[in-house]
Amino acid sequence: MITITDPLRHHVQAQFISKKLPFQKIVQPSIDDSTITEMLMKEFEDKWNNLEKRISMVPGKKVFAKLNTYLQEKYQITITLSQLIDCFNVNEVPADLFELIENLDNFRSEAIGEGQQLVQD
Repeated sequence: MITITDPLRHHVQAQFISKKLPFQKIVQPSIDDSTITEMLMKEFEDKWNNLEKRISMVPGKKVFAKLNTYLQEKYQITITLSQLIDCFNVNEVPADLFELIENLDNFRSEAIGEGQQLVQD
């Protein structure tokens, strides 16, 4: 995963800093932007060097695409999202994500199950 995520480093770092800088300016308005940026770069570096934290920061779709490219080139196999999802156990899905999925499924079932039209003519 390190090899697959390394090329995303600068993109992820830019996103990390651009999202955190405005908040830090509010929290510490007297500190210069370059000082805050330096602090954020150090924070990013610490997180990037920990694989578990790195995985939580990288864009999942890009990593999945890069993983598939790697698997195709090295082993001539491809993994679909459906295959990946089928490998998950319910207890591996974070509670908030599980709740969101359940709510969306309930909404979908109610709207379609009651014969409601989703689009009005």
